[in-house]
Amino acid sequence: MKKTCCIPALLLVFTSLSLEAQPRSAETRFHVGTSTFFEASQHVTTGASYRYYFGKRGWAVEPEYSFITEGSHQDHMMLMNLVKDLTRPSRKVVLYMIMGGGINFYRSAYRRTAVLGLC
Repeated sequence: MKKTCCIPALLLVFTSLSLEAQPRSAETRFHVGTSTFFEASQHVTTGASYRYYFGKRGWAVEPEYSFITEGSHQDHMMLMNLVKDLTRPSRKVVLYMIMGGGINFYRSAYRRTAVLGLC
């Protein structure tokens, strides 16, 4: 198994172990779509995240994995986010603030790099 395949597997193990310890529900989110950067080509984007609430004031942690591909290059992004709900979760639309950081593994036919960052 390749090293990049082990990272999402470890994320799933971490989140499944954390589910048992959470008194409040967790939310699973998946995304699929396209994204366009400064270049003209479109990138296919897929990923998943798990939001775990702690405390009674709407705070949560949200580990996230995203995979972006276009032609001969791929990006694997692992993020750990801290989330604060700004409105009540019982409403139809919930506004929230999110901040976090992570690592981006870039792979192409010509080079491989890893970049740490905050958002």
